[in-house]
Amino acid sequence: MVYFIGVKFFSKSALWFAFLLVLSSCGARQGLPASTVLKNAALASQNIDSVRYRLHAEIHEKSAANPWELKADIVGTLQSGGRVIQGEVTFDADIASSLMPVEGNGRARFVLEWGKEAFVMLDAFVGKPAGISSVFSDLLNQWWRISLSEENAGHAISSDPVLLKSQAGIVAVTREHGIVKTGGKEAYYYDVTLDPLSLRTYLRAHAAETGEAFDDASVDAFLAGYAVSGKLWIDVENFHTLRAVWDIRKAENSIALDMNFSDHNAAQAVSFPVESKPLSIDLLLKRIMGISVPQS
Repeated sequence: MVYFIGVKFFSKSALWFAFLLVLSSCGARQGLPASTVLKNAALASQNIDSVRYRLHAEIHEKSAANPWELKADIVGTLQSGGRVIQGEVTFDADIASSLMPVEGNGRARFVLEWGKEAFVMLDAFVGKPAGISSVFSDLLNQWWRISLSEENAGHAISSDPVLLKSQAGIVAVTREHGIVKTGGKEAYYYDVTLDPLSLRTYLRAHAAETGEAFDDASVDAFLAGYAVSGKLWIDVENFHTLRAVWDIRKAENSIALDMNFSDHNAAQAVSFPVESKPLSIDLLLKRIMGISVPQS
């Protein structure tokens, strides 16, 4: 079950992560209209091929039939404009299932390319009930391959973050805090928000240009009820994003992301595993469901 939280994190929240990661490239210098600078910053972001990141994420899914929460700290590299993501993660997960409550924490590594494949290696895992640890012990110290093409097929919003680089108009600065110090550098500090109407307009125009199908209902369903707010720290010298904090809420559910960036266009190249085994989600699920739950 803890593994499926991780899968859900990447399939559901990674879209928000990559999406907001690219939006974080938008900032403004003092004295310039925000709309003008956002466009200039989006153009500048297209020249960023790689960057190191450090992310703290907290996800709370309270309205689900089986409420769960995940806390994770990830350090890694974004490459090819965000198409490739590599990271090392420590996580703590909790599923409040009436059938079988599960807790787990551990360490893992991953490399993924949007729309293609993800590779995952579990380095350590401890969980409750006791049987859950034995299930995941088979995943230790081995690279596992997961197909992402089927997961992303037919998605109303493209998961390719490169396409989001020209969407400067969908972010609005709501408050300017002036120039502050962060990570030893001077940065413009802003409160920002996401404009869903502008996002929908952009996606519709992009679909028309590329000949892709566009489904208003699917986009509306994806965006409905989301409240997104954020904070950006932008390097005053080169418009590079130094830090971005995002808060995403929908009903009782929330995603909090605190991202720090460094080594813009100087990050170490990402490498994919040479050897890996395909991961059978169905088989893993059957093994998890076969765990006996201790009677209280």
